[in-house]
Amino acid sequence: MGRSVDTDMKIADISVSRLHSYIRIIGDQLVIEDNGSKFGTLIKIKEPFELAISGTPRKHQSLYQIGRTLIYFGL
Repeated sequence: MGRSVDTDMKIADISVSRLHSYIRIIGDQLVIEDNGSKFGTLIKIKEPFELAISGTPRKHQSLYQIGRTLIYFGL
């Protein structure tokens, strides 16, 4: 996704980078990956969202934006 005409999903918005992010299918999941864009990639959550799977040994870090507030979670 991005502003460039070479992307599969063109977004005409100056705050969107030319090559902003990727949407990939990994296993049975749909994954969105930011491409180092200046303003980041945001998603709208409409239902409860699990931050981390309890008992998972890996480190989990997330940054969320709620309105104009940024919230960092680290486990």
